[in-house]
Amino acid sequence: MMSIDGKENIQLTEQTKGVGQPSWSPDNKYISFLSKGKTEESSAQIFLMNRKGGEPIQLTKIKGEISSYRWFPDGKSILLEILDPSTADTAKTKIRKPYEIRRYTFKNDSEGYLDERKTHLYVYHIDSKKLDTLTSGKFNETDATISDNGKKIAYVSNVTEDPDKNENTDIFLYDIDTKSSKQITTYAGENGLPRFSPGGRYLSYTQSTTESGFNMYEQSRLWLYDLTSTTARCLSENLDRSVGNANWSPDGRFIYSIIEDDRKRNILRFDVTAATTEYVTDKEGAFSSLEIGKDGRMIALFSNSVTPNEIYSGTNGTFTKISSFSNEFLAPLKLSHVSGFSCQSVDKNTVTGILYLPDSTARKLPLILYIHGGPVAQDEYSFDMTRQIMSAAGYAVAAVNYRGSSGRGMAYTKSIAGDWGNKEVKDIIAVTDYLIREGYVDP
Repeated sequence: MMSIDGKENIQLTEQTKGVGQPSWSPDNKYISFLSKGKTEESSAQIFLMNRKGGEPIQLTKIKGEISSYRWFPDGKSILLEILDPSTADTAKTKIRKPYEIRRYTFKNDSEGYLDERKTHLYVYHIDSKKLDTLTSGKFNETDATISDNGKKIAYVSNVTEDPDKNENTDIFLYDIDTKSSKQITTYAGENGLPRFSPGGRYLSYTQSTTESGFNMYEQSRLWLYDLTSTTARCLSENLDRSVGNANWSPDGRFIYSIIEDDRKRNILRFDVTAATTEYVTDKEGAFSSLEIGKDGRMIALFSNSVTPNEIYSGTNGTFTKISSFSNEFLAPLKLSHVSGFSCQSVDKNTVTGILYLPDSTARKLPLILYIHGGPVAQDEYSFDMTRQIMSAAGYAVAAVNYRGSSGRGMAYTKSIAGDWGNKEVKDIIAVTDYLIREGYVDP
């Protein structure tokens, strides 16, 4: 925990395992978090800690796996997303029950084999320790959020015949009083990240640009649903950049989001009424993890080419660094000279990138082309330890945002669709030729 001026830091946990998702209780007296307690084998539960200090206490003892949670505004209940308990055979013998797989998508690179458990929504009542079931069945309900008055919950689900065979997701609205759900989007593509506006008139969410599915070249656009008129409109139609998580201003006039734009990530403001956009920051670096308090104060992480992520605080786009976690780490280091560049590919495409040199005067160096994967991603002006180390060893290191990268608009990203190994390779070769011509690289 850190004071808002950054002068005081307090470590809150030590022996707990797998700590994550810290959150203030609505009355700001407690800090809640997910943790596995003192053993990695136990499932994650919600723990509660008094902000004044003391040992954390375990609040929940839930069967299944809590993947996410949110406080109700009155502080008396917590909305939980819980994955069904595992029924796998955990016997410590050589004879195991067969692992039966009936899903179309049966394996995931990051998870391994997939079972048929689902994630559903529940309400945990703190005083009674009672758990109420809100949703059940054969579909997942995730990314849930709660309206200011605690009466409605928005969540994301895929209710098609076989969700494994498409990437469809829609937004649903659950009414606490009637205990019923209503589907408010019917788009065949992806909808996600629902967020209620202060006061509860609007619901913002993201939507993919096409309904085709399994399309890595998509952009996420920001949409606004009027809960009174039941109409929706796109706020980012003319932006030509992907929009991620939306953060409402306390007065409900603006939505703030972090946008990738040619090696940078800055904060963009959407005016809900005027339907206009405006960047509130223009830094050569990368913002992330933006949060906005009830007083309008913004907290975000920011990194640039010579500084790892630090915590920044600001209002109206003016940010001040309030943490100095990396000072001790950086003090003895001689960092690389980092600068952006652009050049023309053989077919006149403009390629941009970032060059790391041992120092500003270094010339005629061996070259390392350290390029990003994806391909829909971008190298940006954030701290990169790997490239710093390579450069310190006497190399020129180039990060190249070849065609297929994000941050340059949909056309740039989609230009290599169905044509891998052609245009992006030309761009990388063009960068090599450019750096040789400029004298940075020894041919």
